[in-house]
Amino acid sequence: MEIQKANTLLDLDLREILRMVKRKYHLAIPTRVIMADYDQKEGDLYIRFKEAKHTEGEPTEDGLIIVHRDRDRIAAIEILNVAELYKRHSNHC
Repeated sequence: MEIQKANTLLDLDLREILRMVKRKYHLAIPTRVIMADYDQKEGDLYIRFKEAKHTEGEPTEDGLIIVHRDRDRIAAIEILNVAELYKRHSNHC
């Protein structure tokens, strides 16, 4: 699986990205996405699942993803480099 340089959010397959994150990090990711934002320059992707006034962000062990929680539930995830996520996923398949 290979990702080309994404120019916009429309170039990304959010369902597949969420599947990869779920499998790799064993996270109970909500199925309802209320907002997504992609930074083309940095390759960062932010996905929000619920409105939350205050969240606590915690990086995964490898530092690729920051999981934002509202109490004990995932409110959002931030992928710091989408291309790197695809690369690591394809190396483990």
